Amino acid sequence: MASESSDLHRIIVVGGGAGGLELVTKLGDKLGRRKLADVTLIDKSRTHLWKPLLHEVAAGSMDFAVHEIDFLAQAHWHGFRYRIGEMIGLDRQRREVQVAAHVDDEGRQVTPMRSFRYDTLVMAVGSESNDFGTPGVREHAVALDTPPQATRFHRRLVNAYIRGHAQARRPAPGAAAGRDHRGGRDRHRACGGAALHDAPTRRLWTRPDRSREGH
Repeated sequence: MASESSDLHRIIVVGGGAGGLELVTKLGDKLGRRKLADVTLIDKSRTHLWKPLLHEVAAGSMDFAVHEIDFLAQAHWHGFRYRIGEMIGLDRQRREVQVAAHVDDEGRQVTPMRSFRYDTLVMAVGSESNDFGTPGVREHAVALDTPPQATRFHRRLVNAYIRGHAQARRPAPGAAAGRDHRGGRDRHRACGGAALHDAPTRRLWTRPDRSREGH
């Protein structure tokens, strides 16, 4: 049994990627707000981040929380519905999309398994990186298709730096001071600009502009 019903034309977009999110937003603005259609987005994630930005998240040069789009907020602002969950089935005869139950990070159920009826269905599930069957890729490479994957890569990058730094030799007496400034720049590059979470303190300052002294 479908969990929702509507007398309006029911449009379901599965997938809130770059294409799906833009489409459902325009449909919501044009049809949903005017009550000309019932527009729904289905996605297993809560937010959208433009995929070409994932390498910046992986490098630690961008906080994805600043750039992500929250589906609930977007739905409220643009006249469509958002239903969380992964599509697990399609009944073409009954014109229904089956959506899996959604659980939180602690394993507690947020929504049960549901089905949604449609008159028009748009599949915008996107794509994933293709390893072309290359041996070892799936076991050792980290794909950058989703924000969690980018976050995982960044965590492994920083952990590798911390591990290597902890195992580094102690410098000879008197040598550390001469290399500290240069070493700081090298460590910053090695982490891709990432902030080290175990650092006790950080101080930022701006060098005074001495070009105008004497003028």
